[in-house]
Amino acid sequence: MPTKNTPDRKRRVSRIPKKTRLPVVRSIVDKDLSIAGQTYDSVTSLTSARKSRFSSWYIIALLVLILVGIILVRRGYIVSALVDGKPIFSWQLQKELSQRFGKQMLEGMITEKLIRNEAQKAGVGISQEDINARQQEMIANIGGQVSIDDLLKYQGLTREEFDTQTRMQLLVEKLLGREYTITDTDIDNYIATNRARLVSTTAADLREESRRMLMDQFLGKRIQPWFTEIKEKANIVVFP
Repeated sequence: MPTKNTPDRKRRVSRIPKKTRLPVVRSIVDKDLSIAGQTYDSVTSLTSARKSRFSSWYIIALLVLILVGIILVRRGYIVSALVDGKPIFSWQLQKELSQRFGKQMLEGMITEKLIRNEAQKAGVGISQEDINARQQEMIANIGGQVSIDDLLKYQGLTREEFDTQTRMQLLVEKLLGREYTITDTDIDNYIATNRARLVSTTAADLREESRRMLMDQFLGKRIQPWFTEIKEKANIVVFP
């Protein structure tokens, strides 16, 4: 009769069939595969959604570009004219204008910029009221029989261009006028010498017209040297 049952117990434990462990392992594996499958499905679904959104945005962007292109063509931003169905593109027009008038236009823009800079430095400004008054004076000096619109039509200018020219003239007068003082004696002498050329009828208008003529004479002599001076002092870079 054995004194201990330990060996038999170990033997019985070791003889437990291994098949009883397999369902647990298979259950764990199946669960992992299920999770992996769900993750894959989620990633696939997310990727498809992103592709769908990208495709939608791409189509919308393309339609917008096409619409903008149509609008630009209709408004002349791309095509300036059609001759027998053949286009004259805006870039061709711009190139032609630049070759013919580009240098002249650039010089005019540089001149305007220099005058504005000098006026800003000197604290000189021109109001719209000043511009309107000078334009009315111009109309009066040519007899007052025409309107501003008639004058613009004759000169081929828009109102904005005419205002800009008037503003530049007034700025130059104010800037250079500080260098020249017109006395009453100067005005009297001018009236005595040029009475037949003056169109004003009243004494006050006659003196104002004479003062203007004297200033114009001074500006005619001074403006070119003055402009040459400020242009030489300025840092101007012209690109080819």
